[in-house]
Amino acid sequence: MLITMLLLVCLSAKAQDWYFEPIDYDEIAKNIKVKESNLYYPKLFERFQQADTTMTTQERRHLLYGYTQQAAYSPYARSTYNDSITLDFNKETFERDEIVEFLRVTDSILKDVPFSFRTLSMQVFALEELGQMEEAQKKTAQLNMCINTVLSTGNGINEKDAMYITYVEQEYYLINIFGFDFGGSQQLIGDCDYLTLAENEEQLEGLYFNASACLNSMTK
Repeated sequence: MLITMLLLVCLSAKAQDWYFEPIDYDEIAKNIKVKESNLYYPKLFERFQQADTTMTTQERRHLLYGYTQQAAYSPYARSTYNDSITLDFNKETFERDEIVEFLRVTDSILKDVPFSFRTLSMQVFALEELGQMEEAQKKTAQLNMCINTVLSTGNGINEKDAMYITYVEQEYYLINIFGFDFGGSQQLIGDCDYLTLAENEEQLEGLYFNASACLNSMTK
């Protein structure tokens, strides 16, 4: 709920007064290599794994966007474990064994794609189904940290204030939690993915997402 409220405010007219800071990938690449620094990447990733909500905005920005500098980063790769997801979310009730297996598979997906917003969100649902509320809160905290970090980069209303993403799937997830429906058209404009929106109360025609990390990874 909190994230949804933040997103709606971010897209409102008041967002004109907000300050968004674009990502400087070169600066982040340099900072995350300094072992003595609080921005050293292994330290940041460990804190994320522990769902450390005391991380500052600067630390979270180095965490999320610093991952694009890691050898494991592959923005267009699809985890082989995706095909193992068999849980039918249209069902009203689930067997415990189904949920346990689902969590095992999604844990494997997150090892391949640790900042998959969709997978983190699905894990929250599964953990709540098992009554593992403490673990569910931990995953919720991780997801909220990621989304708040993206919101620190822009509101997506124009190309200048595009939201920086590290995986294309994040674009569609963010559109959905904004309460919008995808309008069916995606266009690459410079370093940005522009996604059209279906008719909505905010009268927004589309949103801009800076996908430079994904594009640069392809050229490498």
